[in-house]
Amino acid sequence: MAFIQGRTLYFAGYGLTLIFVVLFLLLIGWAVPYERRMRVASLWPKFMATSWLRLATGVKIEVIGQNKLPNKPFVAVCNHQSEWETLFLASLLCPSAIVMKEALLRIPVYGWGQRFLKPIAIDRGSPRAAIRAIVSQGTTRLEEGINVLIFPEGTRVNAGEIKKYARTAFKLAIDNQVPLVPIVHNSGTIWGKKKFVRGTIKIVIGDSLGKNTSQSADQMTTEVERWTRETLAAM
Repeated sequence: MAFIQGRTLYFAGYGLTLIFVVLFLLLIGWAVPYERRMRVASLWPKFMATSWLRLATGVKIEVIGQNKLPNKPFVAVCNHQSEWETLFLASLLCPSAIVMKEALLRIPVYGWGQRFLKPIAIDRGSPRAAIRAIVSQGTTRLEEGINVLIFPEGTRVNAGEIKKYARTAFKLAIDNQVPLVPIVHNSGTIWGKKKFVRGTIKIVIGDSLGKNTSQSADQMTTEVERWTRETLAAM
């Protein structure tokens, strides 16, 4: 019962604080330089994914390999199990552009605020157009010194599972000669589609694949997907 109440408390705090973040972006975000805007905005997801989560529900976070993050810019790929990783990585990889559905940007207030953070917006209904958008917008973000975060499974997956990785993120890294950082976590065991239980979310940051790699996008995709499956299974 106490945990259920904590879960309710968490989402109540989530909604209330999100209002203030969006208002900040809408009212003065346009007047603040992008990097400073991102630094301020990233405080909210960090608080929600760590401090507030633990305070409200008792859920703990364990990060392994944070020192492996390379000098920016880089492309990061991560498995996708819940909303937690979108929050946590937005702060950890800041400044970063996340690939998200274009439809989310049309949501009143929330979507307007998101536009100030320069996400990579795609139309999932048109796969080929989505790939072109990721490559085009992703290249622009990297040139601006902004990291790019992509969930190559394309959708949320059940805890303990890894869906086949798409190669777009790997092609983006190779074409722009930037490091590719693999990340894996087990958030679905704590914050799943239909459950929310007390425990510890573990997230592992792997060795980056060098920007001067001779691997093809297909080879890199296979290697990272295998590492992700093996690391997740060992958690």
